[in-house]
Amino acid sequence: VRNVLLPAGALGLLVVSAVVIGGVYPAYTQQFRVKPNEIQREQEYIGRNIEATRKAYGIDKTIVTQYAASQDATPEQLRREAATVDTARLLDPARLAPTFEQLQRLTFYFGVNNQLDIDRYKVDGKLQDFVVAAREVDIGNLSGAQRSWINERLAYTHGNGLIAAPADRVDAEGRPLFGESPFALQQARIYFGELSPSYSIANTKQPEIDGPVGLAEGRTSGAGSATGTDNQATFNYDGKGGVQLSSLGRKIAYALKYREPNLLLSDAITSDSRLMYIREPRARVQKVAPFLQLDSDPYPAAVNGRIVWIVDGYTTSSGYPYAQSTVLGNATADSQSTQRLPQEQVNYIRNSVKATVDAYDGTVTLYQFGDPDPVLQSWNKAFGGNLLKPESAISPELRAHLRYPEDLFKVQRQLLSQYHVTDPREFFSREDFWQVPADPAQALNDATNVPAPVVGAPGAPAAQQGIAERGGPDQPPFYSLLQFPGQAGRRFQLSTSFTGLNRPNLAAFASVSSDLEDYGQLRILQIPRSGGTPPNGPGQVANQFVSEQVVADALFPFRQNRATVTFGNLLTLPAGGGLLYVQPVFVRAQGGESFPTLQRVLVSYGNQVAANTTLAGSLRDLFGASTAGATPTPTATPSPGATASP
Repeated sequence: VRNVLLPAGALGLLVVSAVVIGGVYPAYTQQFRVKPNEIQREQEYIGRNIEATRKAYGIDKTIVTQYAASQDATPEQLRREAATVDTARLLDPARLAPTFEQLQRLTFYFGVNNQLDIDRYKVDGKLQDFVVAAREVDIGNLSGAQRSWINERLAYTHGNGLIAAPADRVDAEGRPLFGESPFALQQARIYFGELSPSYSIANTKQPEIDGPVGLAEGRTSGAGSATGTDNQATFNYDGKGGVQLSSLGRKIAYALKYREPNLLLSDAITSDSRLMYIREPRARVQKVAPFLQLDSDPYPAAVNGRIVWIVDGYTTSSGYPYAQSTVLGNATADSQSTQRLPQEQVNYIRNSVKATVDAYDGTVTLYQFGDPDPVLQSWNKAFGGNLLKPESAISPELRAHLRYPEDLFKVQRQLLSQYHVTDPREFFSREDFWQVPADPAQALNDATNVPAPVVGAPGAPAAQQGIAERGGPDQPPFYSLLQFPGQAGRRFQLSTSFTGLNRPNLAAFASVSSDLEDYGQLRILQIPRSGGTPPNGPGQVANQFVSEQVVADALFPFRQNRATVTFGNLLTLPAGGGLLYVQPVFVRAQGGESFPTLQRVLVSYGNQVAANTTLAGSLRDLFGASTAGATPTPTATPSPGATASP
């Protein structure tokens, strides 16, 4: 019995000790020692967490400026400031893919990605932002009779051209101005892109369809040869992309991989033919550098006469001491997310790699970027030490198109919503925390996009939709040419708004530069918590737009005709010591071949709202008749085939 009691007693003592030490004592300490003096007890640890988090996410050098955001500037002040905002971006890349495709794909087998991109080019020595899209092959557009193995794999192998339209103006009918191409391309063909088929075989006996005759004229230098029949040009590839099918063993291997006997049986395939696969830009970079997290939005750029895809790569870690963790997938989700970073928990991130993928031959090039990153250095050594080129190898032509990456900025803004507070006591109180507002454009479209008129005939009372009180996915940040207070001129920047935590009013406006001279510099305009009524936040401005009769009257003719009215991105722009909101409105007529066109521009400053057919007109209505600057409105619509941008 004694032999049994002794172990039993020891076990019981162990259980009691575990309960006391693991539960009772910590609860006692928390209740009677920590809670009565919680801020004093935790201040040191909060301060350590703040400092580590700001460094780990690269937000420790943010420039914060107090900005009173006046809502009662004089008309003369506003007119002087109008020149800084009258070229605001009006084309919304999330809304205009149907327009680009209808007007610029040129033939049925070409298409554009659903999410267009924003980039900038110099035109006559001045920087201009453009909405851009690659004109890619899309075999999903082939009809039933056209869907043969030869067509899908040997004939329709590639796209052709880069489409661009100035982001701040349209023609007289509200269409993008495709005739104003900012670049010339010597090699415009796209064998590696976001819409490319899973695999294609180039340089076979079957001529490859190159697009309408004339599309590639003067752009065949250095690769392949082009001919034309029946209004369709053909092409033979002689680049180095893909795998050369030079042996029977390779043909057998790929026939097994794709379960396709034609790879062995087709007489069109020769020993010089090249099989192209892993064609999506992110997938190619991931194959070369599997340790990188890749930004969800690769974008095409014209660099040295060729089309290249630019992909931002991130190194991450979950082991940064004392730093706050965040889930990448949650932080990068917003109303326009089609792809996002994985649901991975990290507490350190750097945009340490800029990658390019050549659209013609698929060459992947990785450049080390920014300050030396120990995580990247370790991975580079693990992969042989020669995986990366130095930042100095980035050509000026490529550097001119590097953007501050959107996913990184989304992660940083989530952290900045709390970690802009650097005083541990204020951080503990949570009184000055912010939040990213819900996207008011989505809420507006959900609330007002109905087949019947929402607000009745002109002059009838407008409807209050309560947009500010609606939840929903986050408002996406936006790229634009923007002049921040204190800057000498406009710069290509990525910007976002913040509202107070659980409050609709604007609390701050943040922006980060993509220009060479101050790339990556985060700036915040912080609205003082004292000193009067804070300015309206995005949701409150959306409320203004649906409740003001001037907007109802402007949109009534379109709704009366059962057209689809779509609100574009709501932009926040510092102006006149305050904040100007600009929102384009796109209208799509009924019918399968219709597409969205810009028909109205809504603006808000303080409690004033205007709606006109152009931004210049809306600014005149808002600020007075002598507003400086005017958004150009051509009198003729260029032919869809007149684009200067394959």
